[in-house]
Amino acid sequence: MRTARSMPRAVSGAVALVLAAAGCAGTSGRPAHEHGAAATHGHQVTDTRRQISLTPAERDAVLAEMRTMLGSVSGVLHGLTAHDRQAIENAARASGMAMAVDPMLKQKLPQPFLELGMATHRKFDQLADLARTPAPADAVLRSLADVTTSCVACHAMYRF
Repeated sequence: MRTARSMPRAVSGAVALVLAAAGCAGTSGRPAHEHGAAATHGHQVTDTRRQISLTPAERDAVLAEMRTMLGSVSGVLHGLTAHDRQAIENAARASGMAMAVDPMLKQKLPQPFLELGMATHRKFDQLADLARTPAPADAVLRSLADVTTSCVACHAMYRF
């Protein structure tokens, strides 16, 4: 049986593996779900994600926002392993609604992408709010899992 102290460490290892797999999508141009047996056996895989065309500066802004979110996920995991609720709150809040994309850029992004992005920012704020409560670590971890589900969905549907 795992103790409350060992659970965040075990789960953070699993989350790190998921994030590493998701990161592979950025390096190869293929979604993370396309890596694996088919990809390693030389089969051609067509990238079916929707291409979002932006200027280089706009693309950099969106990708910087995504890197901030990934940093928040890392910060939450570190806060969980250290039992530091303030660190969890700070990390999650850094990717909340306050840091949402520039209003001028919103006009160029597809509506479903914007809706998913705004929902993800709200989930980060909900996670930050939860960290302020005496909720058990597994509830905080479930909230983080909900955030990363949005991240995975977005990366599976869109590319820049």
